[in-house]
Amino acid sequence: MKRVSPIYSYEINTDNVSELNLQKIADLDKIIPLETKDECLINSIGKVFISDSALVVWDKGNNNIFVFDNAGRYQRSIGRSGPSPEEYINIGDVQMQNDTVQILDVATRRILNYNISGKFISSIQSAYYLYTFYVVPEGCWGINVYQNKDHYNLILLDENLQKIKRGCFASDQVLPLCPTNNFSKNEKNGELIFHYQDNDTIYKIQEDSILPFIALEFGKNEELKGGDVESSKGHIHDVHLYGDHLFFSFSHALKDKMPYVGYNCYISLKNSEMTVYDFNVVHDEKILVSPLPEIVNISKGKLIYQIVPGEFPEKVFDRLKETSLGFMNNESNPVLILYNLKE
Repeated sequence: MKRVSPIYSYEINTDNVSELNLQKIADLDKIIPLETKDECLINSIGKVFISDSALVVWDKGNNNIFVFDNAGRYQRSIGRSGPSPEEYINIGDVQMQNDTVQILDVATRRILNYNISGKFISSIQSAYYLYTFYVVPEGCWGINVYQNKDHYNLILLDENLQKIKRGCFASDQVLPLCPTNNFSKNEKNGELIFHYQDNDTIYKIQEDSILPFIALEFGKNEELKGGDVESSKGHIHDVHLYGDHLFFSFSHALKDKMPYVGYNCYISLKNSEMTVYDFNVVHDEKILVSPLPEIVNISKGKLIYQIVPGEFPEKVFDRLKETSLGFMNNESNPVLILYNLKE
């Protein structure tokens, strides 16, 4: 089989860590405090999706999915935890396509579908355990990891989730998994991309084929005598692509020291402009408290950051008293920051 080369290739250098000036690539759209009520307390956001009339928030920490209106007012939950056919037990991943909320229940090997109003539509039982998924016209892509006879890490199941139509990345070793959005759609052109953290290449999925798309090079691992790895860089995660705007995170693992140092990276595929940054992001001056550089999604062309009040020191709340966010305390739900990415 002919080897296919990636379309893009970049060398990532952590010797030149700087700040990301977000205002150069995006315009502030909205600041949305998510309403804090007992019925919608958020522990940890996994993903946020935007529809024409609502925000769908996957609370990964509490195994819930909430719907807020465009001003952040709580509306309803999507499904609930339980053993019935219309309930889920353990959410492993969430997608939203055409205002249909798709939930992967890893405990029961089912994909459940709800509309934006919270009404249950259908569920389908998979013959294979999936960690993450993405439904396409050809079937359903998912990570299975060593639980099929050929030890494929990535599989394409048929429409009924019963047979493997295509398998990729076979391995004799169990793939260690870390939470990330393994599948992500470039809304600008409809391309579906895939990555996993033991491979620093981003792939493009076309029908039943997966092709190398963007190769990220972090240099060789530094080794000690005897072959032990002193440090390693890479293990990309939280990959987001909109048009030519690429965002991702990676780590620098150090032997016998703290587990890793986290980095973020922005690359323009249009002009190859690159910024490697840690926690230094220049936001619009209207954002009085800058969020940590944690992107929770790109949806409807909007780059979505979050501010988590529970991570603030007390003196920050004093600064907010005379602002529209003066109601916040360290138990408030997150605030979403939406930016419109520039062409």
